[in-house]
Amino acid sequence: MMLKGLNRVAVAVLFAAFAAVTVVAQDGQPAETKPKARSETVPTADPKTAKPVDAQPAPKPMPPPVKKDPAAAAKDRKALEANQKRLADYEKRSAERKKNLEKTALRPGMEVPNPNAKSTAAKPKPAAPVANTLKSDPKNDPALAYHGKQAVSGAKKQKMFSLRTLGRVRDARVLPILSGALKEPDADVRATAAEALGTLGTDEVPALLAPALADASPVVRVAAIEAYGGISAPDGATRLVTLLHDSEPSVRAAAAGALGSYPSAATSDGLVAVLSDVDESVRDAAAESLGYLADPRSIAPLVALLQKDASSTVRSTAASALGDIGDRTAVQPLATASRSDRDERVRKAASDALAEMQSGDN
Repeated sequence: MMLKGLNRVAVAVLFAAFAAVTVVAQDGQPAETKPKARSETVPTADPKTAKPVDAQPAPKPMPPPVKKDPAAAAKDRKALEANQKRLADYEKRSAERKKNLEKTALRPGMEVPNPNAKSTAAKPKPAAPVANTLKSDPKNDPALAYHGKQAVSGAKKQKMFSLRTLGRVRDARVLPILSGALKEPDADVRATAAEALGTLGTDEVPALLAPALADASPVVRVAAIEAYGGISAPDGATRLVTLLHDSEPSVRAAAAGALGSYPSAATSDGLVAVLSDVDESVRDAAAESLGYLADPRSIAPLVALLQKDASSTVRSTAASALGDIGDRTAVQPLATASRSDRDERVRKAASDALAEMQSGDN
């Protein structure tokens, strides 16, 4: 009996061992070392305080526009209009001066006398200058009848239109109509008459225009000065140099621009003197005219203007004028300005002047 009990115990032990081996074979590790599943609680955001991840802050409202004082705004508008008018006048004067220079420029086929040529032949007497005067022409009768009447008795706009038209009529009978219009009470009409006389540009014009140079209105004086710049008046340089000291900056600038058509030592001296004018437009016009005149005495003043003037416009014009003169003494100042001037326009003008001088040497 005892032996049977022992056998039963041995069988039970073997069965238990076999069961343990079977569990290890199935799980790959002992049952007591099998890892337990982790049980963790993931914290969640409070729905009351949670914010969307991609939410963007609300844009700030634009501040209300600042209301400008009406008086200051009106003053700014007036200054802007004055600057725009001055710029338009300057561009008009520049175009007129370039037009005059083109008339006297050498063209292919023109013969240029050799200044070094020696000749024993007797010099011919200079030919008498051809008179540039007007004559009456019957074919202009219809235009004179209509526009002559409108220039005297028409409305302001009609007067100005007829005066401009008469300035293109090559007939001696227009001269008294245009000179009479210089006495009109309206300054705009008087200025238009001065422009029309300048368009004619005949030998009779300078004497008729002279009173307009002293007109009470600066608008009329400017128109008369610009007309003088487009004609060859014997006393033009003297009259225009005097106007370089006019009380109105626009008149001084117009005189400085027109003097580019009157080369003389007195002209150059007068223009150099106003390179220190308080008004930028006067200095600019004087520098441009000195470039046209190409007087070597103006090189040093123009170099000083390029280096020291507060206006980038004036410095740019001074650089261009030095390039027009083409003197080698200006190369170093122009090279410095092309590299170190604080304004891009001045640097470009100086570079262009150097290139122009270099092309002239080749």
